[in-house]
Amino acid sequence: MNPLIFREYDIRGIADEDFDRDFAFTLGRAYGTYARGQGKRRVAVGRDCRLTSEKYATALRRGLCASGMDVLDIGVCPTPLLYFALYHYDLDGGLQVTGSHNPAEHNGFKICLGKITIHGEEIQELRKLIEQDVFVSGQGTEEPAAIIPPYQEFVSRQFGRLPREIAVVIDAGNSTAGPVAPGRFPRI
Repeated sequence: MNPLIFREYDIRGIADEDFDRDFAFTLGRAYGTYARGQGKRRVAVGRDCRLTSEKYATALRRGLCASGMDVLDIGVCPTPLLYFALYHYDLDGGLQVTGSHNPAEHNGFKICLGKITIHGEEIQELRKLIEQDVFVSGQGTEEPAAIIPPYQEFVSRQFGRLPREIAVVIDAGNSTAGPVAPGRFPRI
């Protein structure tokens, strides 16, 4: 584990070089130890669509459950939907596997305890727990939880529907995902 991945506001680095799947599992155990020490129990895990995010999210959820945390897997979603999930499901925290704005070979973790994103010393506390290699144990649960439909409903209730359909153009630019096929998107 590269200690420099523990930044001020998140944990990030080059995927499979600065950290790997085993690190994600251990991070889950460290977060679970830290969170349970503060009476927290129920969290969400989301992920972006980077090629390494699914394996890190899976390992992260396993580590959380091994520390006795109950986990909602909210699947692929942008980070703001993790924040929405904290309130929608009234959770004790959440973790998002995301490389954010960084190049494709990077990845990382944004971490909330309660409804607040941890930073600074709290991020370093997770590093210390990992280095000490002493974690609480338990048998947490894991279940899938859709977050996109509740968010769409919230936005519709909050702002109403558009008076007419609009055309949307997506520029995939330098994306490694390939070209985007034209089509109609659902009206929300």
